[in-house]
Amino acid sequence: GLIDDFGHIGASVLILAFGIFAGVSYKRVVEKQIRFIPMLTIAYAGILTSLSFSLFTYVTPTIALVLFSIYFGLVGLKQRRRI
Repeated sequence: GLIDDFGHIGASVLILAFGIFAGVSYKRVVEKQIRFIPMLTIAYAGILTSLSFSLFTYVTPTIALVLFSIYFGLVGLKQRRRI
């Protein structure tokens, strides 16, 4: 797991950074900035699957997240142009 890869301090720092990333993404989505939906989705997917397996071990979910992110990135650009 994380402790084997990064040690106790490194794993703690990584989890803290991931929590900040998820918190900022959540705050932005609540503020209706839809371009942050892919980041929040990655955070939720990582949290919900971390107890059983690593989401990024398999190719199909990773490709799906990349395509989902690209789609919402384009939609976010379109939304920004309207404002």
